[in-house]
Amino acid sequence: MANDCPSYYCGDEWDDLPDTLCPERFNSGISAMILLRCGVERDDLVQDGDPTLLDEAKIAALIAGNDARLIKNIQVTINAPSEETADILDPCSPDVAINYTRTLTIEDPNVTEERRSFWSSVNSANRFPNGGALFYECDAERITYVDTSLSISGGRETGAKSTELQKFTLTGTYRNRNDAEIFANADIFN
Repeated sequence: MANDCPSYYCGDEWDDLPDTLCPERFNSGISAMILLRCGVERDDLVQDGDPTLLDEAKIAALIAGNDARLIKNIQVTINAPSEETADILDPCSPDVAINYTRTLTIEDPNVTEERRSFWSSVNSANRFPNGGALFYECDAERITYVDTSLSISGGRETGAKSTELQKFTLTGTYRNRNDAEIFANADIFN
């Protein structure tokens, strides 16, 4: 074994990976989201006794208290992250990844004045500070949690022909070294 590896004390140790006999596969499809107001933290979403599970009562209280907004009947795509690199000033080594810019595409076919007003109000150009979002994976029946503020931009699109659907197309952008956390389904999107 080569001995040119850096010390593990300079970085994180890898997480455990269970030895499963059969791989798990999940279909795509995100059909709803809960946009969180700035200041909502992970502890405000998870169960007190088990922080690996979402707490339906806490999330319902956030929605009722206007600290979260449930948005149904949309289509969200999690796009591949873009690597951000830095020169490590070693002429024999390539630049290294230091972070990732991550984007989500939100498409909303519900082109109404109420939806226009809502999407405009949370658009980053209007400086609405959000606290991330929960995304419902309808076919996989689980929830993805983006714990970082999303910069939301975009707006309404219309096609050239009457056979084309109008929609809002928005992009949510954030920076994070890690993929978004995945939770088992909680009955919060019904």
